[in-house]
Amino acid sequence: MESICSQTLIDIEIICINDGSTDDSLEILNSYQQKDGRILIIDQKNMGVAVARNSGLRLATGKYIGFLDSDDTVKIDFFEILFKAAENHHADVVLSKGLSDSMVISHNKSYSQQEIRELILPLYFKEDGHNAIWNKLYSNAIIKKYSIYFPVGKTHGEDAEFNIHFLMHAINLYVIDYSGYHYRETQGSATRNSSKFDYLQLALETFFKDWTLVLGETITPDTMYKLKKERFINNVISLIYIYSNPENGLPLRARISRLLKIVDHDVVKQLFNENNELITASFPEYKKQIYKGIHSKSVIKLYLLSLYSYYRSK
Repeated sequence: MESICSQTLIDIEIICINDGSTDDSLEILNSYQQKDGRILIIDQKNMGVAVARNSGLRLATGKYIGFLDSDDTVKIDFFEILFKAAENHHADVVLSKGLSDSMVISHNKSYSQQEIRELILPLYFKEDGHNAIWNKLYSNAIIKKYSIYFPVGKTHGEDAEFNIHFLMHAINLYVIDYSGYHYRETQGSATRNSSKFDYLQLALETFFKDWTLVLGETITPDTMYKLKKERFINNVISLIYIYSNPENGLPLRARISRLLKIVDHDVVKQLFNENNELITASFPEYKKQIYKGIHSKSVIKLYLLSLYSYYRSK
């Protein structure tokens, strides 16, 4: 709260959603509200992150919308810098540096609607690193006009869907060479939740999701298949490490069982047996060995390679 209340951009709404917390979060929010009249509080029963964000979106009246998770902080000039970029470049959305910056995206550059659809949008199907909402500033007018909200009832992928829907309506996008958001990893990381979620099933759902009604002919079926296949292959490789990681809380037998499930899955076998040289050519050697291990269904090799990587990074 300190980082958002201390923003150099003064004329802002600070909408805080108390999503059924059982600690003293509401009392803390009330104490801040007494000191700062810009704070609006929505107190609701726990209905998940999508409902919470949608509640804030419906209440927001500002020209632009930004997001800040309760665990994270921002530099005091974060929203002023994004706001000025949006105003100076007439942008519907501003992107600052995130956890992953593709070489395709140039900094300090405007992208037209055609460029957004040809260069930016495909990245959201090819990679996971662009899905974040916290490094962006969005036009509230577009959100309201096209009723762009977060999908309710999903455990993963809400941010990606919001971004994809928004980008389909954006006329101008601006990218800045600036990083002012401090993302704090919590207990919700993939490794720590590996016993809670079926990440392979989530990857499969993402791969098979049909975007035709949203995208129309913006991305051809052949291109979409290649983009989603590359993402799926990279996701599966990541899962090998996640399920082999000693910190995931799974007993050894369960870890090996998860690896077997992955390499024996029909879709995994099909995609890893296709010609993927264009995807694997840029892989570092470790990643190439993991790819080969999945292709050959060498579970012990995969497990030992992942353990080696884990202890080497310690």
